[in-house]
Amino acid sequence: MRAQDKETDGARGRAGAGRPAGRVPAPGPASGILALQRSAGNAAVSRAVEEQRHQHDANCGHGPAVQRSSVHDVLRSPGRTMDAPLQDEMESRFGGEDFSGVRLHTDTEALRSAEEIGAQAYTSFPHVVWDGRDKQVLAEELHHIGQQSRGPVPGTDNGDGLMISDPRDWAEVEAKEAARQVMSGPAPVQRAVESEGRAGGSAGSARGARGRERGAGTLNVQRVSSGTEEDTKGKYQQKEPTAAEDRDVTLRMLDRMSRIALRTIVGTNSEYTNKSGNPERGKGKITPHLAVSLLPDGSLAIAGNTGDKRVIERDQQVVEAELQKYVAMSPEMQHAREKDRTKLKALSSGDYAKKHGNAPGLLALDAAMRRPFQWFAVGGTEAGKTSQHGEMTVLGKHVANWLANPRDPGEPEKVMMGGVKKACRSCQWAFDAVNEHIGRPNGYEVEASGTHDQFFPGWLMPEWMRAHPQVAAAVEAKANATGVRLENGVLQGPMSERTVGHDPDSSHSEWSSESDSEKR
Repeated sequence: MRAQDKETDGARGRAGAGRPAGRVPAPGPASGILALQRSAGNAAVSRAVEEQRHQHDANCGHGPAVQRSSVHDVLRSPGRTMDAPLQDEMESRFGGEDFSGVRLHTDTEALRSAEEIGAQAYTSFPHVVWDGRDKQVLAEELHHIGQQSRGPVPGTDNGDGLMISDPRDWAEVEAKEAARQVMSGPAPVQRAVESEGRAGGSAGSARGARGRERGAGTLNVQRVSSGTEEDTKGKYQQKEPTAAEDRDVTLRMLDRMSRIALRTIVGTNSEYTNKSGNPERGKGKITPHLAVSLLPDGSLAIAGNTGDKRVIERDQQVVEAELQKYVAMSPEMQHAREKDRTKLKALSSGDYAKKHGNAPGLLALDAAMRRPFQWFAVGGTEAGKTSQHGEMTVLGKHVANWLANPRDPGEPEKVMMGGVKKACRSCQWAFDAVNEHIGRPNGYEVEASGTHDQFFPGWLMPEWMRAHPQVAAAVEAKANATGVRLENGVLQGPMSERTVGHDPDSSHSEWSSESDSEKR
């Protein structure tokens, strides 16, 4: 969690670069922004600190602090540098980051202060309070050092001097995943000689100085949950369990979000009329599909199809406004008479992820709801009878990341592609070809909610896919084997007359609100 003080003190500040600063003197009175994040528990808290001798009156904007935390006493103490073997290992795991300026606190008083704020460990640049046991917890704290050096952290005032950040926000999810990755391999071979940074610390100190010049008066503290906080009953409860055959829980939530988004577009279309009082856009021009996926940077990607039935800027605005109601748990939120809306409410409340073991994908998805969305294929001109499907647009963004950041092919990372509908036959051919020739060789694999196996004439192969001859050839071979053809990147052939179901399979679980008035 993170905490932010509303007052400032020029003696303290954040590091100015994305890497930890070198040797930094123990800071003075803690009266700047204080942000505490709990990476292991995916929660963060921020504690506002009463400034020395501050006089509270009707004009200061806040009341006196109720009590003073011993955290501030710990942060006044100098701490110590990490032991050489530990510092060598963590710097190697973090790709050469300079941790010479980190001040470690492992004494009884420091651990007692962590317990006081419900933390197993916490960080306030350049200080880390840690019990010396779990290195993965330390890795999360070291990642928080970098986060704090890059800028402010969000938080919500709880009314008693604390700014509380959401346990599922992007910074917590990021730190947990970063720690998992850096600690997944064996310990690197330790260096035989001390690094230049440890000997002098000048580079790190310079970074810290730049940070103080730029961000004076702000102090970020992040914590790792001790797991001792009260486990309160959530507002939303699962009434019927998930079945073993149900799709991945994150993929199901992506599908729900896409359906809510499309229903919002359709439901608000008639509100925008022309001079004659008729809808500006006929129903036949509304996009029939939206693809939704989590991008590598943690943001949510939304893309419609190109062509005459496409997403326009107004659609983007109404969808974002509707989804933000869920984030804010606004009373204006539409009543949840169907599963999709109730389960999205449960995700925003934290109850849904908790029920599913705080699945990383759900935590990341909830965090993405609180960040700006990335829209693709919005507006543009009509493209005749061709259409690039939304999932192909988003898939291209993933492929670019896969090629730039290859992983172990033996353990491919699943990338979920949600949508209003199942993939058409052509998109499924593309998924299969991309997985075979690009994804799995680079340690990734895209997964969608299946295919309705219907072919759409005019399916347009994206330019990025044409740049990969093996993928393009594999799709063309599938088309030829089915009796259709690929001409200049456009699939031609008759559309199947048979009736098929386009909707992804429904999950078996049912949810309701605490009042049991909403059915999921």
